[in-house]
Amino acid sequence: MGGTVTSSENLALGVIFAFVFIYLLLFGILIATYILQSLSLHTLARRRGIASPWLAWLPYGNYWIIGSLARDYDKQNNIQRRWDKTLLTLSIVFSASYLIIYFAVIFGTLITMLNMDAATMPEETAVAIVLVVFSSFIPIMIIATALQIITYICFFKIFESTVPDKALKYFLLSLLLPLAQPICLFLCRNKGYQHPDPMAYIYNPVNKNYSYYRPTVNESVPDNEVVANSQPDMQIEENSAEEQVDTEE
Repeated sequence: MGGTVTSSENLALGVIFAFVFIYLLLFGILIATYILQSLSLHTLARRRGIASPWLAWLPYGNYWIIGSLARDYDKQNNIQRRWDKTLLTLSIVFSASYLIIYFAVIFGTLITMLNMDAATMPEETAVAIVLVVFSSFIPIMIIATALQIITYICFFKIFESTVPDKALKYFLLSLLLPLAQPICLFLCRNKGYQHPDPMAYIYNPVNKNYSYYRPTVNESVPDNEVVANSQPDMQIEENSAEEQVDTEE
């Protein structure tokens, strides 16, 4: 009858619901991991006085914050490396080159197939098209690999600067289990050294001269103290000069 549902239709509905459930589950996990990682990077950036910690919530800004945290840790060890600019540049170049090559390959393949009958297309032409398509993505794969390697290096530096005794373990977990990376980062978000001024991230310009650490009150000496401390020395010199004159007389 027309109102009854066959077993094949039930199977199709079950498959559709299964795909929708899996899609929603994966999407939820993706959102949760993104929030967890962004919150952790934002907290670490504020602790270390890095300017504009809100960049951790943006797609490309998070690479800048990751590189800034690694660069700040290197600066503590008297090492100068621009991890922030490197990660940001690689991420932008990767996205731009991927879009350009992707659309170029799609349009080029369509134009070639429209101008030539697929049934009568020579085998050499078809092989050449496939080779061009695959070879076009080789530079993208190289850039993506470099971006991933440098990102993992920066994450290791972040772990080493927060939990040095667990840095290797957290790094291996992040390397082998993708979902473990935001969890490990969340666990060490409130650990490690921090900027002496808790509000430094507000007035610091975006990595201008990269001078995150200003002298604290104990480190800086006011001018009046310098003058006050120098006055006894001047009095001692004057007294010694007077004594020397008296001796000569």
